[in-house]
Amino acid sequence: MPKAVVGRIIQLQRHFLLGKKGDNGGNLIAWDTIQKPRNQGGLGAGDISLKNVALLFKWWWRLADDQKPLWKDVIKSNHEFKHLGDFQERKKQSRTSIWGQITDFGTFNKEIQEIANIGIRVKVGNWACTSFWLDKWIGDTSLRILFPRLFGLSKQKDDLIMDMGEWERGVWRWEFKWRRKLFAWEEDLLMELLLAVNQSPLRLNTSDVRAWSGGKFGLFSVSNFALQVNKQLEIASSPPHQGILAWRNAAPPRAQLHMWFILHGKLNTKVRLYRFGVKGIDDDRCVLCKEEPESIEHLFFGCKISSSLWYSCCERWNISMCLPNQPKACLLSWLGAPFRDHEKRIWTTMFYVISWSIWDIHNKVAFQNFNPIWEIEKKRLFCRLESWMKGRGQVPWRQEIRLLR
Repeated sequence: MPKAVVGRIIQLQRHFLLGKKGDNGGNLIAWDTIQKPRNQGGLGAGDISLKNVALLFKWWWRLADDQKPLWKDVIKSNHEFKHLGDFQERKKQSRTSIWGQITDFGTFNKEIQEIANIGIRVKVGNWACTSFWLDKWIGDTSLRILFPRLFGLSKQKDDLIMDMGEWERGVWRWEFKWRRKLFAWEEDLLMELLLAVNQSPLRLNTSDVRAWSGGKFGLFSVSNFALQVNKQLEIASSPPHQGILAWRNAAPPRAQLHMWFILHGKLNTKVRLYRFGVKGIDDDRCVLCKEEPESIEHLFFGCKISSSLWYSCCERWNISMCLPNQPKACLLSWLGAPFRDHEKRIWTTMFYVISWSIWDIHNKVAFQNFNPIWEIEKKRLFCRLESWMKGRGQVPWRQEIRLLR
């Protein structure tokens, strides 16, 4: 896929998720973070260029498959390769046709080639489709890498296994051809080579099968390949659990997304808006307590007003807890409460209920001059909890409350 097309698709994605004004520097989250999988701290939007590579590799994988449809014979004839090892070893060539680019392994960058080389496995059967030197059919490394000296001396660098010997009275006998007579120490290497190759016996009635080590049952899939590439290309991974914590609960998607922003420290609090000089923001004082700067840590966990919501829930269930000011540490501490099964589910959801309610009250106070009555707001927490639990088809809320008591 041309880079211009990839760029246009990414631009459409950005406009859909962030709005057209997002390109002017007002984005809360970097696009690279949004593209990451959820378990790495992203939203799982995916990298379109990575998906393009994965789809290209899918065709590359089908070309290496053992089935022999007519279209594959035509492609192999036009581009002059016989098996997988041929185009693994190809140099990058200037080709204009689509199939020429797909069959040229050099078009993939080094990280993709490394993942491909690690992921491809060969289950040897009758040796009719497996390269002796180039394919990885013994262990995790090709014989070309294990025995580079012998490979350099061989006249059969591109031969299949079945072309490297013959049957003699029911016994397979290897026939190696060398450019010259081997020295004594090279004969020792040859003995090591024979010991290695004899570990995989010939099976006449079984065809060679290529397997993908990262896939279920050895099957290749675009999603698994993209996942492996994403892990390989990940340089600065997210802090442990940061991506997982935001999603494994019964809260609705909007509350999960809100928690994701909190864990990343990316919300439009007054501290952030005041720092950017947003019109109408004259100070950075907390909307609720009017005392401290309104950072994420203060608004949700340090403010004396919002913290009363947390501790009222702890008192409701006889839990003694001192919550940290950092979002991730606070969530981990909350999840460490001594509950199981149904109790654990509702307790976890309650964390999202309180966080969402604090932000909702904050916005009403800031934009609608709302004057909250906190005893009523504490009761609304449980009404919202009941609504969320029922919306996710969980055990009825009142039954869960009885279990917690």
